[in-house]
Amino acid sequence: MYGFTHHGERFCLDPEVIESNFDSQSPEAIHKHWVELRGMRWPVNQAMRIAIGVQQPPVRSSAARRHFRRAGYQGGTAGRTATLPVVRSRPRAASFEVASLPLLDAVGASVTFTWRLAGVVTLDAKGVPRFPALPDAPGLYRFDFGQDESGIRTLYIGEGKSLAKRAGQYRRSKADGKRPNRTSRRMFKALLEHLGARGQVDFAIATDVAVNGRPAPLTMKSARLLAESAAVLAAQLDPRIAVLNIDADLLAEE
Repeated sequence: MYGFTHHGERFCLDPEVIESNFDSQSPEAIHKHWVELRGMRWPVNQAMRIAIGVQQPPVRSSAARRHFRRAGYQGGTAGRTATLPVVRSRPRAASFEVASLPLLDAVGASVTFTWRLAGVVTLDAKGVPRFPALPDAPGLYRFDFGQDESGIRTLYIGEGKSLAKRAGQYRRSKADGKRPNRTSRRMFKALLEHLGARGQVDFAIATDVAVNGRPAPLTMKSARLLAESAAVLAAQLDPRIAVLNIDADLLAEE
């Protein structure tokens, strides 16, 4: 499995994930760079979006084609075909029964917390998302975009060592000379589109989390990630909810 890092974030081109992600997709028109996947040629930007599950590719098309080539996929530009060296497949690992391995320690974790409504996100006079008053404290936050006509509710869940400062990062995600993380840019765009269409975004926070019945120290990144991952997974398992989080969000630096 081939992986690459861009602006501090790690992305993987996993053949198994690629096979499943492309099942219900069709290639768009090819304007310049392409990559061959599942016996068809795909525009490299579309292929990168589908392969890593994002709305916007994190790299330019030329870099995306290079990453696909290093992962063992053939590609080229319109009118030309790239020739790739032979990629030798790894030998299949010998099968064994995991249940036959000796038992060591058992781990169990129960995560509980309650969301509190802080207010709504609006657009200020400059068209920048404006947040309700937030504490300068660690915790979780949730954007609730409401339900669409089919009854599907859209959420995004995140964490931060300071909820007030995290909101400020979203507001500054378009500032000149700054390099905000990809998550901030993606959610900034989602907020603008939804609020610009007269939609409402409720903003909830949680600053008290219990793990196995004991208060979790949210000053620790691991505690916040555990609670965030639990909330994201619970939402993903609900067929009535569309979750905007992708796995890369859980690894993104603030």
